[in-house]
Amino acid sequence: MTRFNVRRAVAATTLGVLAVGGLAACGSDDDGGSTASDSSSDDSSQDGDAEEADPETDEGPAEGDEVEPTAFADMYADAMEQMGSAAVAVDATGAAPVTSEGVISFDPENVQMELTTETAGQSSEVLLVDDVMYVGDGAGGFFSLPLDDPNNPFAKSFSISFDAEANRELFATAANSVVYTGTEDVDGSEVDVYEVEMDALASLEAQGLTELTEAVPDFPETLTYTAAFDDDGNLVQVVTTIPSIAGAPESEQTITYSDFGTDVDVQAPDPSTVQDFPGAPSA
Repeated sequence: MTRFNVRRAVAATTLGVLAVGGLAACGSDDDGGSTASDSSSDDSSQDGDAEEADPETDEGPAEGDEVEPTAFADMYADAMEQMGSAAVAVDATGAAPVTSEGVISFDPENVQMELTTETAGQSSEVLLVDDVMYVGDGAGGFFSLPLDDPNNPFAKSFSISFDAEANRELFATAANSVVYTGTEDVDGSEVDVYEVEMDALASLEAQGLTELTEAVPDFPETLTYTAAFDDDGNLVQVVTTIPSIAGAPESEQTITYSDFGTDVDVQAPDPSTVQDFPGAPSA
């Protein structure tokens, strides 16, 4: 595989991995740049029409109710902790469609993941074990990206994606608004759906990726997506609509979790098949 193709595979893998952890770096630009604090101020000054609800109360919110970001943050983080592990599938449309399937463990003491990612006719195996991400080169070898390597531009983002407490803090501080939109059917089960608008800059800062706002023309200022939970409080699906950025067409990214509590035992590849990723900072 050429270096260009390796970089493209890692870029696609990045999308899949960030998606799996429930975070993404871009989304819909609705209002031209309100911040989390600005949004809170605006909401409090709007005639008091919007109802606010706590999603963890016995009665639960009614369709259309606004939910306190801190309450949603607790629900999201609690779901990650409760799920423990799961099977995961990622489906992203757009100029370069990406599909990924695999398993993940959110155990904070031993985060593990195994994915098979397909993009542009190429298959790449992705492993995360012992704080190292291994990206398959399509020919039996792997490139390594240690999550504690300061030269790995995605290290912090990957780490946060699988950290329940980090997600709790992120949603509590960077969510502009959360609205309960009602129930939907996901794989035959009725789930509760919440629409979340995030301040994109605040989200990027938390993930250590603020340079993306300078590197990508017309970078959106808000991130809007939906998160669906089952009756047991598990996170079952996240759907993100990504607007046109730098001439790329609009795309949609769907992450679905299932088989909660599944066994996950990822083994690092044979060291003889592993090499450092070339030019990680520019990937």
